[in-house]
Amino acid sequence: IMSGAGEIVQRDTFDTPADYDSFMKILRRQVDLNPVEAVQISLPGIYDEEADRSVFITNIPFLTDKQIVKDMETTLPIFIANDADIAGLGEYARGFDTPPNSMILLTLGTGVGSCVVLNDQPIMGTEIGHMTLVAEGRSCNCGKKGCMEKYCSASAIIADYIEGSGDTEAQSVRYVAEKAREDDFAAYGAFEFFALHMAHTIVSLVNIFNITTIRIGGGISELADLYFPSMMTMVDEMIFPAAKDKTDIQVAKLKNDAAFYGGLDWIRRKLK
Repeated sequence: IMSGAGEIVQRDTFDTPADYDSFMKILRRQVDLNPVEAVQISLPGIYDEEADRSVFITNIPFLTDKQIVKDMETTLPIFIANDADIAGLGEYARGFDTPPNSMILLTLGTGVGSCVVLNDQPIMGTEIGHMTLVAEGRSCNCGKKGCMEKYCSASAIIADYIEGSGDTEAQSVRYVAEKAREDDFAAYGAFEFFALHMAHTIVSLVNIFNITTIRIGGGISELADLYFPSMMTMVDEMIFPAAKDKTDIQVAKLKNDAAFYGGLDWIRRKLK
């Protein structure tokens, strides 16, 4: 819950529900319990605002093709947008002393989200996580092969570690991180493999958009000590010389709180 002054008043977390009905019950309960003026829902996928329909939610399939605003059954203003777009708006507005003209935010978690701000305007609906990074590579939940998120996500790090170690107890990226800090070679290798593919992604984005301000957010951003130095070494080796000294790549300042501030910003934009 955010105040109008931009302060986080209250926060809560819950496990991902098993089905759509459970998801809606949680949302309705939160709205009923809290006297709010508007609601921002950030979804990890594509949402058609005009039709009030979630088009494709890759990693939570039961949310695909749903009319969430209608099903909330409330007169409150409810706005829905891509979660990475909302996080990007928050980082852009509050993560800099002086906001740059343009920025790319990559949110790294179970999958990969993205936000592109070009000439001070957000480009809503970008799906950098589903650009092809490896031709005929790993199968993705979106139906393609070789998507960036199959190599640059928590799920990818876990899968690479299990493949290299045979340790089937690895159920979280933090488990793999602990192993890497204990000098487990397979865990170290999983983060190095991640760093390599992140470097290729970042260099491609700089080349395509000519945007030199890039921020890394999401849960994996909190483990930056395990991959960021290697990633930056590889970026420096790959990037065009003209962009090398101009590129500003850092961990997002607001980390997982970015979506709270971005949600407030989006509500204000929509209620104008």
